[in-house]
Amino acid sequence: MSRVSGMRGILVALHVTCLFAVRQLHRRPAEEPEMQALVSSHARPKLLTFGNVSLPQDEADDVGVQLVTWRVQELVGWVGEGQVVPVGAHGRITSLRESDMTAVVAYASATWRHYVDELYKVVASKYGFEGGQHLEFIGPVPNSGNIGAKALGMVQAFHEATDHVSWWDFTQKVKFFIQPDWLAAPTPYSPVRGNGAWVGLHSVNAGGYRIWEKIGTIKTNSQTTTNSWAREVTSTLSYSMKAGVGFAGSSMEVTVGAELSTTLSQQHSSTQSYSWTMNEEEGFELTLPPDSGFLWQWQIRTELGNGVITSSKTRNFAVTRGLFQKPRCLPGYELDGAASQECWSDESTIVGIAPGQR
Repeated sequence: MSRVSGMRGILVALHVTCLFAVRQLHRRPAEEPEMQALVSSHARPKLLTFGNVSLPQDEADDVGVQLVTWRVQELVGWVGEGQVVPVGAHGRITSLRESDMTAVVAYASATWRHYVDELYKVVASKYGFEGGQHLEFIGPVPNSGNIGAKALGMVQAFHEATDHVSWWDFTQKVKFFIQPDWLAAPTPYSPVRGNGAWVGLHSVNAGGYRIWEKIGTIKTNSQTTTNSWAREVTSTLSYSMKAGVGFAGSSMEVTVGAELSTTLSQQHSSTQSYSWTMNEEEGFELTLPPDSGFLWQWQIRTELGNGVITSSKTRNFAVTRGLFQKPRCLPGYELDGAASQECWSDESTIVGIAPGQR
């Protein structure tokens, strides 16, 4: 592969990102002078918003301008590294072209032409992040960019006028402007998956007195006490979780139950997020009438990247006739109160539990 030389050039299309390789210096028309700096004005990256919403036209026009400036001699990398460009390889921009928003980048082994939207700044840092760093998306799902929970991407640059990170989504191969607290670096304590279940506590046949139960989450590592960790758990569970009755031993697997729909997972993770936001367990008072039956509590277990299981106790309780009768409804969808036998819909009914099942 020859380097840039002479006045003739050929344009080579590579992969789905349409990377251009420069064999020889591309001939430019006289009306397109060599540029020393280039500000991209493509319609991307999009400003990510919560939910499937549309921005007002004037606001959409404002955020459509990519306020990231690229300069000749700037040290950059390519988001597709590991293909034609080695992983971690950096090069310097030797020229910029406005007509197709591309830059010629000279690496140690070869020279390539890239779209500037597919570059990342090597010397860039803000919000505790750095250019080229891999970060997971921990923001809300759904969102305007259809980014999935825990989607992996790369920091490219930082918006020069607002507090947003230019982040490349590896899954969709698109870049977005995202608020910093919706991104996080993967750690051994990052949540992987989680499930919820009714857990049997004890009989309450005496009744008429105050009962103290625990709610919240006991945390033993400081990495799980941050707001970003709590948001990451919410994002993970909103994407996928099971609902059931009872856990299998100390694992997070439910003994009876099934996967929730995406809609219910999103609603449920949002309403129960207070339980894993708490950094310790605290008392919760209940008063039950005599001969109530058996007390159940809704708990959520989350598996972390290191295999540790955290247990979050919610303030959702059910009271059935006995241990033999299991709650049937997802918390918040009971039509018969504490008995939790009549549910709002089939979708909110726990799979595998028949009415009055013994």
